[in-house]
Amino acid sequence: MIFKKNPSLLSVLLLACLFLTYYVNVYKNLDIVYTHLFYIPIVICGLWFHRKAVYLALLLGLVHISADYYATHAFSVRPLLRAGVFVFVGYLVGIISEKRDRLGDQLEKINSAMLDFVCEIKLDGSFGYVSSSVKNTLGYKADELTGKPFLDLVHPDDKKHVQDVFDNTMKKGTELRVDYRYRDAEGNYKWVESLANKLESGGMSGSYVFGNRDISPRKQMEEELKFLSLHDGLTGLYNRRFFQEQMQLLDGGRADPIAIISCDIDGLKIINDHFGHQYGDQTIAAVAKILQQAVRVDDIVARIGGDEFVVLMPRCSACGAEQIRKKIREALKAVSLTINGRDLPVMLSVGGAVRDGRTVSANELFVEADNKMYAEKKSKVKKLSVSND
Repeated sequence: MIFKKNPSLLSVLLLACLFLTYYVNVYKNLDIVYTHLFYIPIVICGLWFHRKAVYLALLLGLVHISADYYATHAFSVRPLLRAGVFVFVGYLVGIISEKRDRLGDQLEKINSAMLDFVCEIKLDGSFGYVSSSVKNTLGYKADELTGKPFLDLVHPDDKKHVQDVFDNTMKKGTELRVDYRYRDAEGNYKWVESLANKLESGGMSGSYVFGNRDISPRKQMEEELKFLSLHDGLTGLYNRRFFQEQMQLLDGGRADPIAIISCDIDGLKIINDHFGHQYGDQTIAAVAKILQQAVRVDDIVARIGGDEFVVLMPRCSACGAEQIRKKIREALKAVSLTINGRDLPVMLSVGGAVRDGRTVSANELFVEADNKMYAEKKSKVKKLSVSND
């Protein structure tokens, strides 16, 4: 209200009413109804000062009674009745405005404490009303967003999706639900879930009321669960499930030639049984690092068992696969496991297969690579037994 921002205006209005009383009733001695103007400062005072408007009503009532007596030199019932009406109006407006402001304060306290925030999005895509609880969610003050385009702060990768959902909702007049990333006051993006419904105005489609919630923790948990569902917890490599899904995708032949390298750690059970699983885990992690560094960017490295690894290489010839196998073997020479002051070599059995024009499935190719890997492992065991003899 302008009077609340500048209370001196209320004082000027009151002085104008007093001057009018003197000029009309006393100085000019005119019997006209000028007291209707008295309701203006009384009502404004009631809206502002609540029940204190009664005191102003009493003052103006006494001024009116005194002026009427001075002009007529006699008491009459009319000024007394008007003075009573002044007091009643002042009291009534004061009570109503006091309850209104108390309710408004309670709603604002509740609103500012909410973890969600509510806003009005107009049909042109700009913010209308924004609840003060936006401070808790995004760090903005409500007036910092009012009037600004809603889409300006949406993540660039999500903007088209949000715009399409909003346009489709407006066209059909249905409820809206959409998840997207929104920039907060510090410039970081948070995941926000918005639920919206149409605000009817005069029987016509008006703006939309949005209920918005920060779902960043939920999204982070979903991403972690998604990662864990497709990755090995110890090494961070892809797991068997993801590997099998990728093999099915490669069965179409569009990525041919494809190569598969199957790997198995030699002696991992002995390390676990004799020295402890912590050294076994170190061995697994070391092999995973070697494989990741040896392959190309688009190749898929997966841990598909306790000591089993596989490398899936789309668009890789037999020559390319052999080069990667050599890189793996060379890297193994520089890696050792230190146990009780002794350096033990990390050994790996490796087998490979390539589909280059052959009509075999990816799964058959994997079996072929796996068989070659086990053949190498058996050869090592045989050589070891002969040397022991």
